[in-house]
Amino acid sequence: MLKVERLDSGTVTTLRASGEIDGSGANELRDAIKACVAEKRYRLVLELSGVLFLSYMGAGVLVEGLGLTQTFHGDIKLASMNIQSRRLLSMMGLGHIFESYASELAAVQGYKQEAA
Repeated sequence: MLKVERLDSGTVTTLRASGEIDGSGANELRDAIKACVAEKRYRLVLELSGVLFLSYMGAGVLVEGLGLTQTFHGDIKLASMNIQSRRLLSMMGLGHIFESYASELAAVQGYKQEAA
C-alpha cells in the first residue's frame, strides 16, 4: 500500500511517498500526480525515502507523470531514492531522464536554481 502526502511550497509541490509503488501503489501515485496537474501544479518533487519497493509499473507511472508535467513545461525531480529504485530506473534506461537529488530540500532548490 502506498501513502502520498502533498506539500505545496511556492510554485513547487512535493509528493512524499511511503510504502510500495507496485500495481495499486502505482495507481495512487498516478492519481496524486494528475491531481497536481489538474490544479496547475507542474513543478513536482517526488520524495521517495519512504518507498520500500518500486515496480516496473511504478516506474512507468513516473515516466507517464513526467510526460504529463512536461506538456505544461513542468518537471518531476526525484529525491531520496533507495538503491533498488535507482537500479531499476537504470536497468530500464530511465536513469538519465529524471533529475535525482539526495534530499527533498536539494530537489526543491533545483527548481529555484533553474529560475535564477
